[in-house]
Amino acid sequence: MIGVEHVIGCATWLSSAVEAPGVIKQISQFRRIVFGELGGGLSERVQSIYEVLKNTGITVEVSEDIQKVLWTKLVFITAVSSIGSLTRLPMGDYRFIPETRSLLSRIMAEVESLARAQGVNLDKDIVQNWMDFIDKSAPNIKPSMQLDVEAGHRTEIESMIGVVSSRGLGYATALLLAKEGCKVAINSRDAEKIKAAAEEIVNETGTQAYGIVGDVSEVSAAEMLIKYAVESLDGLDILITNAGGPPAGSFEIFDEETWQKAVNMSFISHVRLIKAALPHLRKSASPSVLTFTSYTVKQPLQNLVLSNSVRAATVGLTKSLAMELGKDGIRFNSILPGWTLTERVQHLMEFRAENNKTTVEEEIAKQIVEIPLGRMAQPEEFAKVAVFLVSPAASYIDGVMLNVDGGIVKGLF
Repeated sequence: MIGVEHVIGCATWLSSAVEAPGVIKQISQFRRIVFGELGGGLSERVQSIYEVLKNTGITVEVSEDIQKVLWTKLVFITAVSSIGSLTRLPMGDYRFIPETRSLLSRIMAEVESLARAQGVNLDKDIVQNWMDFIDKSAPNIKPSMQLDVEAGHRTEIESMIGVVSSRGLGYATALLLAKEGCKVAINSRDAEKIKAAAEEIVNETGTQAYGIVGDVSEVSAAEMLIKYAVESLDGLDILITNAGGPPAGSFEIFDEETWQKAVNMSFISHVRLIKAALPHLRKSASPSVLTFTSYTVKQPLQNLVLSNSVRAATVGLTKSLAMELGKDGIRFNSILPGWTLTERVQHLMEFRAENNKTTVEEEIAKQIVEIPLGRMAQPEEFAKVAVFLVSPAASYIDGVMLNVDGGIVKGLF
């Protein structure tokens, strides 16, 4: 990787589509490029590039505030690419439908708020300006992403290696369960976040969701969480245990107190939650327990000694309970995620970048090279497997440690 200091920000205005692997065909008559230093201002290298491009027949501009240019385009392209790809309609069809028109402006407003939160000085009326532009545009316009989606081609989204914000594997699984009609109770130590997450699930799915505040590393938390969940849900059919991973680092930097905290958080929390839930699961017609661990229990990673050690204990617990309690009809399985675009992975990449004197983007790129599928997973991909494992559709799957890792584990089992 060349490093961010060697990158110049650039926005392009043209319409194109993937014609074949490695071949992108321009299909528009207009072509405009605006570029500049990411940190602002002018530079000799920017001026040199401008001199090369200005006689090519392309409209070329230099900006002293390329961040504003990039975010201004992002406000527009995020909205039209999303709506176009969703509806498969040209701009002239969906721009006057009340529902899609409202969604267009809301998507733009959300991107605008993100830009302003990062200090980007966008034009005051940017959303209205773009809506006016859409109203005046040719009716047959389709953005590049929509053309690729309609043609069944791989999109730019699947090729990105930058950091993607995510709510995590637990939230993604709870959301998908709710979409399938399952009432859910979710837990976090952060009262505001868990309340917001539950509300989002309800708003998106129409299914009941309850947010429960509690620290699963505390002795009394498990009984309280299970009690509240059972009362809210009128019973318990599924238990999914998922606690945050311990910090990264090598063996000699951790004291015994840190080890104990890791054991409490990433192992004992599973023990306590399962023990508290068992009496209620025994009353279910289709009880299932799923523990979240990591592919590193099969293929340990350097500088993750706490996670490698403690998560292996959870897998041992899961398999033991599958053998011990199978007679009660309770299924126990463990799901082993690989590299998935979550906050946890972001923190690990930051740790590596600091140690290696690199950037987060470089560390992500290095990790992707080791994944046979050539990318990290989205939380939704993981959630689909998790929901299957806890559902009656997997009624004869018990004691399984299932990798969802893009093929990164090299062993046969």
